Amino acid sequence: MMVKIISWNIRQGGGNRAEDIAKALIAQKADVIILSEYQNNAAGTLIRIRLLLDGYLFQLPSSASTEKNGVLIATKTVSSFHTILDADDGFNECVLQCEWKD
Repeated sequence: MMVKIISWNIRQGGGNRAEDIAKALIAQKADVIILSEYQNNAAGTLIRIRLLLDGYLFQLPSSASTEKNGVLIATKTVSSFHTILDADDGFNECVLQCEWKD
């Protein structure tokens, strides 16, 4: 099974570029989207909603605050995300295992 993955540093959460970022991501028709410097704020919510409306039903944002950079993983086809290793409480990172549908 071929999987198309997009990894994009959206620079400080995307800000007023969020709508354009979402349109560009959707146009690529990727199986998996990984956004670095994603932020859990209004711009991040806009991106997530646009992806959700396009069928990216499985979304995993990091637990960073609204002003901190994190990561968003979004996909249409994964059947589950499993956290297999949590880091220290002061460090918002973890190791994930993803299972894709055939």
